[in-house]
Amino acid sequence: MEGIVRRARRANPDMDIVMMHFACTDKLEDYENGKTPEVIQSFDKVAEHYGVPTLDITEEIYERIKRGEFTWKDDIKGVHPSPFGQQLYADSIERLLDEAWSGKPRPVVAHAMPEKLDPASYSEGKLFAPRIAKN
Repeated sequence: MEGIVRRARRANPDMDIVMMHFACTDKLEDYENGKTPEVIQSFDKVAEHYGVPTLDITEEIYERIKRGEFTWKDDIKGVHPSPFGQQLYADSIERLLDEAWSGKPRPVVAHAMPEKLDPASYSEGKLFAPRIAKN
């Protein structure tokens, strides 16, 4: 994730980024067991380092399932959610944007580029055609 943020900000330092944690049953099990999923912890570390807000849809869905509002099996139905699940995601995103844009407009300011958290991040990665790959 760090590589994606660094590449995006290098391309446009004025760019705002929002990280979203999408739901899956493994992550829901982690919340059920009282722990934050490892992938969310690592993404949150990157988000905090780069000043990027996050939207944890996983935790929201977990909490709402616990309250009995809906079920994963009958309503969301998978990682690529049903129309019901897609609407949950859209509603969460809409709330985030409504809150972000609720105040007076602010001037665009370039984001600072802090030091890398992980020297092995893919911030310098390149995409090559599969035909030139070597085993």
